[in-house]
Amino acid sequence: MARGEVSFAPLAQDSKNGNLKQVPLLNGFPESSRSAMLVVSFNRTFGGSENDYFYSVINTLDNGFLFVGGTDSYGSGDTDFWIVKANSSGRMQWAKSYGGAGKEEAHSVVQTSDGGFAILGTTSSFSSELEYDFWLVKIDSLGNLLWNKTYGGSGTDDGWSIIELASSELVLVGWTSSYGNGSGDSYLIKTDRDGNLLWNRTYGGPQLDVSSSIREAVGGGFILAGYTYSLGAGASDFWLLRTDAWGNQVWNRTLGGIGDDFCFSVARTTDGGYAALGSTSSFGAGVYDFWLAKLDQTGIVLWNRTYGGSGYDEGWAIVPASGGDLGCVGWTESYGSGKSDCWLIVTDAQGNIKSEKVWGGTEYDYAYGGVLASNKVYVLAGQTTSFGFGGCDSLLLGLGKLGDVNHDGIINVLDLILVANALGTHPGDPKWNRDADVNQDGNINVLDLIMVAMYLGT
Repeated sequence: MARGEVSFAPLAQDSKNGNLKQVPLLNGFPESSRSAMLVVSFNRTFGGSENDYFYSVINTLDNGFLFVGGTDSYGSGDTDFWIVKANSSGRMQWAKSYGGAGKEEAHSVVQTSDGGFAILGTTSSFSSELEYDFWLVKIDSLGNLLWNKTYGGSGTDDGWSIIELASSELVLVGWTSSYGNGSGDSYLIKTDRDGNLLWNRTYGGPQLDVSSSIREAVGGGFILAGYTYSLGAGASDFWLLRTDAWGNQVWNRTLGGIGDDFCFSVARTTDGGYAALGSTSSFGAGVYDFWLAKLDQTGIVLWNRTYGGSGYDEGWAIVPASGGDLGCVGWTESYGSGKSDCWLIVTDAQGNIKSEKVWGGTEYDYAYGGVLASNKVYVLAGQTTSFGFGGCDSLLLGLGKLGDVNHDGIINVLDLILVANALGTHPGDPKWNRDADVNQDGNINVLDLIMVAMYLGT
């Protein structure tokens, strides 16, 4: 199939009532659809002589960022939680590692109502059964450890996503082989603000069933996203599960074909529905393609799209933006300059591509998490072997629209005026405008004016 050609998936299965729907799939993307170019606002690597990586990033209350992942370079054991706080330009403010003699990885983080952070991942150092357990770590705003908790049984228990409720209670999701019906089940845990267990639930069938992302559902309760080998049409399928506020199942949906289909992220959309992102080998142009699905609030699939080339392309995180836009974060082996490159696709509310950016070096570069900063820059978290100091280093990448200083969607004389008004300033000056620092070098000068002028009218 030619790049950019539109086709239809044979079946998309609704596991609640068995309805089969024909839905359009867009493979790749036409060159003409790239209406707004994304450029690198900043990129940074952090790490030591071994392997270091980020899985997730969030915006912080001070307009900076917090990144979480794993480190082999620092800490006490094989791999430790790796936490880096950065300012709005991606420069490190502090870094911490937490762990024991075994292996720990941080997968998700939320800033809590007290200004600190709750970080979820997995631990083998503190598991009571010498397997992996959910590990929940609470730190203050400067990274000082306040408390930590483990949850799990005699098998493997792996925590992947966390949210905080208005009540300051925490809700965690991942998968477990300690409890449930099969070789691995979705595992949902609710705790109080201090990490004390309130209740837990498992969901799944006789095979492996994983939840990798959680959000509060429209109307209350929770929406869980992941993949299932027990249900659906193929080897593994997208799996979305809606529960009430006590974890009781309201509905679940599977989406997929005869191959492997994995969902890694879910988000609420501006129209009151949901968007889910992952990868598919059932549909698309290559080995695996990005797969983006849009659902209404009852879980009915409205449309789905694939994006990719002939190689391996995997979508990991979905970032909602204004106007219904969706930022799709992941990595690609089909495009770019290296063995794998970071890839951000920004679509409109119907999945049509508005802009995209492939970034990387000659080796392996991956993006796993992302957020949209207050200045409309997409900030990505991942890892790189193309740059840095060690075997692989943790990576943060800022991608924005070049020259669109006021973020109104068009580059014109208004953007030039904003840069001109801030000429000669540096951070801390009264007239400093970080958005006017187009090349992100800490100085607003004629180079920034030239960069805006190059793209006037776009």
